[in-house]
Amino acid sequence: MKSMSHGVLSLGGLLALGLLLGCSPTPAPAPAAAGPLKVAVTVAPQGYVVARLGGRRVAVQVLLPASANHEEYEPTLGLLTGLSGAALWLQVGPEVFDCGKAWAAKILGAAPGMVAVDTSRGLTPIARNPHFWLSPRLVRQTLPTLTAALIAADPAGRDDYTRGQARFEAELDALQAELTGLLAPVRGKTLLFFHPAWTYLGADHGLNLLAIEQHGHEPGPGQLQELIETARGLGVQDVFVEPQINSRSAATVAAALGGQLRTVDPLAADWPGGLRQAARLFAAHAR
Repeated sequence: MKSMSHGVLSLGGLLALGLLLGCSPTPAPAPAAAGPLKVAVTVAPQGYVVARLGGRRVAVQVLLPASANHEEYEPTLGLLTGLSGAALWLQVGPEVFDCGKAWAAKILGAAPGMVAVDTSRGLTPIARNPHFWLSPRLVRQTLPTLTAALIAADPAGRDDYTRGQARFEAELDALQAELTGLLAPVRGKTLLFFHPAWTYLGADHGLNLLAIEQHGHEPGPGQLQELIETARGLGVQDVFVEPQINSRSAATVAAALGGQLRTVDPLAADWPGGLRQAARLFAAHAR
């Protein structure tokens, strides 16, 4: 994205703070906080994470509605107006998800002085998949960047944010252990998805994930039939779908396999609860 006058820290300043830059490279000082620090996040699970780090010091605004598909998203006038005074936008990061989208410029323009932070920096993507937040292990790795961003915008809260990070790291370790316990019995088994959002959770727990959609595109008839034959050979019947995406091909595949569509929500606001629910479903239906 080209440079804009939207108050994003210079690279030198970011390095000094241990913070990595988001989309816009124009330098400007962080705004002074009045009341709770207003923080924009792209998806609801990020909001859960920021609230655990900042507690009452932060007021979180989620940009992408729970029912929205990021590929078709367009921010409303009400949302843009509500961003006034926001100090930070904590982006998912990869250009395929938010900071490379046309609507990112509208978000930045709605809040002069807002600092955009790419929270995925330092993580290793799998096939440009942006859904890092579905892995507690990877979320833990982003905490230093998030905490540094909060401290840069609200220096008076340094101790609170540092303690919040330590508490939340312990919570993430416990959640990771819980998910391991749920998924260990199906390690090495296969699940079939329409959209490959759960790639990182699957990788963390040794699951083999098949996906109908690849790189944002549905397969042609020949590829779809090949996928059906592969799944049938593995004994897979059910197809996991997301409430944000409507796909007739998922229903076609499930019917061909004699299975059902099963919904898991990658944007659940109750982030740990959503992960637990998904893990239980995966454990019950992996083959």
